[in-house]
Amino acid sequence: MDLKFLGSGSAFNPAMENSNAYFSYGGKFYLLDCGESAFGRMWNNEAYIDCEEVFALITHLHADHVGSLGSLISYSYYVTGKKVTVVHPLETIVQLLDLLGIDRQCYRFKKLMAGETSIIDENLRIKALPVEHVENMKCFGYLLSDNSEAVYFSGDAREVPDEIVEGLKDGLISRV
Repeated sequence: MDLKFLGSGSAFNPAMENSNAYFSYGGKFYLLDCGESAFGRMWNNEAYIDCEEVFALITHLHADHVGSLGSLISYSYYVTGKKVTVVHPLETIVQLLDLLGIDRQCYRFKKLMAGETSIIDENLRIKALPVEHVENMKCFGYLLSDNSEAVYFSGDAREVPDEIVEGLKDGLISRV
């Protein structure tokens, strides 16, 4: 998996854009978080334009991680004719999109069971792991793996799950 970062800043470092990444896999475009600056950085990205399907994996609902998700969904649906599959363990993401006025027909919601591995593509597996970030919001990191490597992505977590630390030590996870 060749992760590319759209930004490496945070909510309070707009000069470096929000921390969002993407990769292409099997003709599909995977966006890891979709903060306020993400859509503006990727709408004309060749990997996004040429993909067959779009997936947005969301770590948590702070604006610097989900702030332009509505724009991505609307643009994808109305301009490119693609439905974004929004991936998250909780239906609160659907409630947020409802509040933003994003019609449910414009996207798909894929609910992951926290702690369980889901097969997204025939060779791509995703595991949502609960992590601590703030007290009033559930947050997740994602272990992404295929037949050649495993990568862990998390947004703003104040911890790294033991499973990830052990996997990194044992050489089972190549990047965090």
